[in-house]
Amino acid sequence: TFQNKNASDFAPSSTVSSQWTTTSTGIYYNSGRVGIGTASPDHALTVSGNGHFTQGIMVDNLVATSSYFLGNVGIGTTSPSEKLHIAGSGDTRIELQSTSANNLRDAIRFFNSSSELGEISYYLDSSNNGRFEIRPNNGALDSSAVVIQSNGNVGIGTPTPTTAGLVVSKNVSSVGIDVQNNRIQNVGTPVNAGDAVNLSYLQSSITSSTQANISGTQNYVAKFTSANTIGNSQIYDNGAYVSVGTTGSGGKLNVAGNLLLGNVSGDTPLELDVQAGGTANPWRFIFPSSVNGGGLGAGANNFGIYNATAGNYLLTMTTAGVTNLLSTTTFPLGILSKSGYVGINTTSPGTNLDVAGNAQASIFYDRDNTNYYLDPAANTMPYSLVTAGSVGIGTTAPGTALDVRGNIYSNRPTNMVDAAGLTTLAGNIYFTPTTLTAGTTNGYLYLSYPDNNTVRFSTDYDGHIGAGTFRDIQFAATVNPYMTIKMNGSIAGNIGIGTTTPNYRLSVVGSMYSVEVDNGTSTTATTVDWSKSNTQTIVLGNSIALTFTNGQPGGHYTLALKQDATGSRTITSWGSNVRWSSGVAPTLTTTANKTDYIEFVYDGLSSTFDGVGFNANF
Repeated sequence: TFQNKNASDFAPSSTVSSQWTTTSTGIYYNSGRVGIGTASPDHALTVSGNGHFTQGIMVDNLVATSSYFLGNVGIGTTSPSEKLHIAGSGDTRIELQSTSANNLRDAIRFFNSSSELGEISYYLDSSNNGRFEIRPNNGALDSSAVVIQSNGNVGIGTPTPTTAGLVVSKNVSSVGIDVQNNRIQNVGTPVNAGDAVNLSYLQSSITSSTQANISGTQNYVAKFTSANTIGNSQIYDNGAYVSVGTTGSGGKLNVAGNLLLGNVSGDTPLELDVQAGGTANPWRFIFPSSVNGGGLGAGANNFGIYNATAGNYLLTMTTAGVTNLLSTTTFPLGILSKSGYVGINTTSPGTNLDVAGNAQASIFYDRDNTNYYLDPAANTMPYSLVTAGSVGIGTTAPGTALDVRGNIYSNRPTNMVDAAGLTTLAGNIYFTPTTLTAGTTNGYLYLSYPDNNTVRFSTDYDGHIGAGTFRDIQFAATVNPYMTIKMNGSIAGNIGIGTTTPNYRLSVVGSMYSVEVDNGTSTTATTVDWSKSNTQTIVLGNSIALTFTNGQPGGHYTLALKQDATGSRTITSWGSNVRWSSGVAPTLTTTANKTDYIEFVYDGLSSTFDGVGFNANF
């Protein structure tokens, strides 16, 4: 039988609400616990049965009190055989990393059911000194620890090995090594030639036949007289003295025959000290080696007698036959000190050659470069003094190539004095003839420094500075001077160019002009700097404003204004420091390519450029 039903007949009897909330990125439930395979979850997520995660598990805040794994854990394996099983196809490592830069310890610790048993750790202190540690006894760093420092030192029984290599401060009796008492215990019977032997084995190896090969006489030092036989040597020692080749006495060392002394290494001198009656004597015999001269200079044939108290040599002899002996006077003629310095007429030389008195030589050459020398007697080329550095006269610290602290004279006469009659003239440079005769016309030129603000260039004659009549200063390449500065008479202070009798402050015989400065084409406001030249040119590429600067009182200036190819250019402003007759500026020629010349005089009292001339239409 079929019946007609409506959709409302199939509606649920009550409303069902979902426990999960869906978002655009996922689904979540945060109002209780979730159980998979169990109806009574005891944690936020409880899974009863196996789980398979293909992308790994990320757990934040994993701590021992709230996060744990029951059973074995495998990393790189699906069948862990131990509580923690790590597997990999290549090198497999466990990495412990601290977030601190230093003063840290990364460790693996070992516990029983109630306490810590020990640890394996790496410690890095605040100075970045690291060490690897194996700590038994509840992890204490004591005498039971093993330490490997970053410098390679290893300590067993000591936490601070200070000696390179292996440092053991405990007995290792199980293997027969007594490190504390410096011996090896329980050594077995040797098998190979390099094996150690014990005392019993050594004593049993010495037989009566072996002892028969040992013979000698009392007080003689023994030696091997053959491969297996020990007998007397030539050295006799009775405890009171030592003799070689004899048993006789005469000193602590007695030698019958020649005595050859030498150093095996060959790099140090041989020294023999002399004593008499147990009292030290200052004299010492020096035999230099081929490498080290001991103050004498290296050479196998050199010899010296040295006084240790005075610190010098009485006698020195070399292969060249040079001999230095004490003189019969208080000071020695020549002394070679132990430091290697040579002194003449002094017992305490302070340099390689120290002469207390005069020294004579034709030329003094630089040791390393003979291009530099001093030739005191030279009066022609080459020069008397050639040096690569600075030369100081009157100073030990020259600051320039030639540094003179005092006067410089060229042919200074013996009768030259200042106005007060003094011969000491400080801080000046003089150029004089060979002689000065009072009342004559011969003179000289000098540079002086009269005060802190002045350097004076002056002339004089009669042998007095500032006391005679000043002489003219002339600059000339021939007899006829190019320029004359008058230093006396009614025209003193005048300068003549091309004339020796300037009647004005500046007298010029010949042409005089100022070089023209071309300022180019100006299209914007332009400043004319008259310090560049008294004559300047501007091409007007537009109507512009002008400004004048750096005028000198009484200065005459010429400005050429040229129209460009377009023309019709004007000066829109001459500036506030330009004045015109009746206050009216001239009208410029505006025809293309035409030039106007305008003359100015600078009025120093009013600080203005006054227009005094206008020539147009060139």
